[in-house]
Amino acid sequence: MLLVLESSAGTPSLCLVNADGHIVFQRMAEHEKSHAECLPVFIQEALDFISETKGALLAVALNEGPGSYTGLRIGTSLAKGLCFGLQIPLIAVPGLQALGQWALNSFPKKERCFAMIDARRDEVYVQIYSRNKGLTPVEAQIITSGLWEIDTDLDVFMGNANTKAVALLHAEGVACEEGPYAVQLVSLALQKWRAEEYVSVAYFEPFYLKEFQAGISKKFSL
Repeated sequence: MLLVLESSAGTPSLCLVNADGHIVFQRMAEHEKSHAECLPVFIQEALDFISETKGALLAVALNEGPGSYTGLRIGTSLAKGLCFGLQIPLIAVPGLQALGQWALNSFPKKERCFAMIDARRDEVYVQIYSRNKGLTPVEAQIITSGLWEIDTDLDVFMGNANTKAVALLHAEGVACEEGPYAVQLVSLALQKWRAEEYVSVAYFEPFYLKEFQAGISKKFSL
């Protein structure tokens, strides 16, 4: 089986996929920013499920980013620990590409997906996936009115920045789908698993896009 981990955004999740590509187990946290508490428990439950069904864990896939610095670090540490301990390969899934692919598969009448992860204030990490033009580079963008010309009939917003994007772009009526969740990474993770596109367990680092910026604790505010 393939274990897919999502830790790049507010709500951590995971799922197990069998060799036929079917999701056979999944877990999602009920609260945001609970990565350190929930993911180890979910992983143990997944390993128990594999043992009970007499299966075998053959690889681990995780969202490589961009996204939450802390979330990505936690997910990467857990994934590396599993791979090192079980001597199995690690798969890095480009998160925004996976979201765009999932959205266009789920909305066959849409032509373009804006896959977005919420950053600070009016900023998002974004990659645009078009059926005709393919993928744009991953960027950090400050959303302003008129930044993109949105077609509510043909476009879909995907990720955890939908509410902010709709308001700032005045794009009321555009289709929106929440994410990222582990199940939305499965299609691209499977492609990489079957093609044996692995990364180094020892040297892999998440794709942060931007350097970590520490906030100031409210305890020390004046």
